[in-house]
Parts: sequence; structure tokens; C-alpha cells
Amino acid sequence: MAEDIAAEVFAEAAKGIGRYRYRGIPFRAWLYRITRNTIADHLKAQNRRGQVSLEDMEGILEAAPTDLDLRADFVRALNYLNEDQRMVVVLRFVSDCSLREVAEVLAKSEGAIKQLQHRALTILKTRLAEETGSES
Repeated sequence: MAEDIAAEVFAEAAKGIGRYRYRGIPFRAWLYRITRNTIADHLKAQNRRGQVSLEDMEGILEAAPTDLDLRADFVRALNYLNEDQRMVVVLRFVSDCSLREVAEVLAKSEGAIKQLQHRALTILKTRLAEETGSES
């Protein structure tokens, strides 16, 4: 699935490169938007919207804690986030995008991204505390 999505993203980027215009936002934000839309289309097509599997989020495992059990808890906790919250977490903390870049990818204001991030981190903290049996 990851290879199919990557191929589709590159095909879409190649097809749309003539329409790309620099507006002060890095080129990678444009690619992230294509990637986000492609992944969303794939998830909708598979009727799996709102679910994250280990296979779908393999890249997140590299950014999660090094302990394999904690990584699995982290990926499971992502299932409690809505699609926008998940994308904010992935873009901000896995892909290391700025607030501005994430706002561009998700077509939202920076304030909205801050709110999504805050809510997502609160949910993740709670879920991880429950999963690992630790206090927050």
C-alpha cells in the first residue's frame, strides 16, 4: 500500500508541477498536501477512515519511543485522534514541519493547527498513560 501511495503521489506531483507556484511556503508543504489527499482517498476507498494500522503508519514507528511496546501503544493511541489531529501529529513531530507548513497542508489557520495539536497531545497523553499504566 505504501508503495502504491508513493507512486501515486509522485504521479500527481509530476502532473501538477506546472501549476505549482511559490507563495512563501516550502515546496515540501505542497507535496505533503498531495500525500495527505492521496492517503485520505486510499483510506476512504478501503472504508477504514479513522483507523490507523501498523502497516499504514510504519513511518511513525521511527519517531515514536524506542521501546517496541511503547511504539505499539503510541500507534494504538493515534486511533483515538481524528484525521486532522493525526495529520498534525505526524507532520509536526514525525516530519518536523512548522506550524505554517502544517497549516498550508491542511488548509487551516495556524491558530486552528495549534488547537488541533493541543487537543491531540492531550488525547495521546491520556491514552498512553492508560495503555502503559502510568500516571500522567
